Amino acid sequence: MILQDASGVVFRALDTETGKSVALRRFFPFGAGGGGLLEDEQTAYNIALDRLAGLHHPALRSVIAGGCDPVDGIPFIATEWIEGEVLAPLIERRPLPAEAASELLTQALEVSELLSHVLAEEGVWVETDPQTIVLGNAESGRGFTFWISPLKWLGGNEQAGGMASIILLAEEIMGWKGRMVSDQSGGGLGAWIKWLRQAAPTTTLRELRENLAAAVG
Repeated sequence: MILQDASGVVFRALDTETGKSVALRRFFPFGAGGGGLLEDEQTAYNIALDRLAGLHHPALRSVIAGGCDPVDGIPFIATEWIEGEVLAPLIERRPLPAEAASELLTQALEVSELLSHVLAEEGVWVETDPQTIVLGNAESGRGFTFWISPLKWLGGNEQAGGMASIILLAEEIMGWKGRMVSDQSGGGLGAWIKWLRQAAPTTTLRELRENLAAAVG
């Protein structure tokens, strides 16, 4: 086991068909001890997994397989294993440079747009907790990579359709949490964050991404 929190557990496992490592994640849709999905919910979950399994993006740790435990109905998902560094300890040492922060946020928005198209509902459908974001090593050839967040499309996150998680992520990676920033901070990221705090209830992912590109030049 490599990670455990209130939402579930993550294991490093072996895909016996390919011989490659995968991240195997079991989710608690109703909290630890809250039980698994009902039969109709399992059907909907499996349909969504089938759609997501064909998606590829350099910043998405792709879905390989998934389903629900036949005993307790707990949903699980297997995704790519990317060797690299977890973001959380990196930003504990120092904030990301503005260019890297802009790239990370752009990738999160691009992947969310892709997932929104498949799931037929706009939302930030990736995990934005720095503990879940991995910067791929040189051998992997990948930059910042994200997990899809099944709890959000299972209805376990009330803010799935909003941008609050993107605001929080931007503040965390820049070291701006709880701080006032100027428009010029972070090469223009400061102005973008200030705009987003006001526009979050009504903006779209595309508008958010385009405004980010314009702000940082």
